[in-house]
Amino acid sequence: MGTDISNVESASVGASYISENPLPPIPEPESYALLLAGLSLITFVIRYSPRKQMLI
Repeated sequence: MGTDISNVESASVGASYISENPLPPIPEPESYALLLAGLSLITFVIRYSPRKQMLI
């Protein structure tokens, strides 16, 4: 019929490679370090910021 199927094998190999990995990727250690640094900075700013007295 004129349909070229020479690349069918490579296409199916690529599709099976994607579907064989059901687990999400593991974050890099740098991601955890940035998260910890950000939370530490927020904690530091909140803890040591000058407190204003509430006027009632």
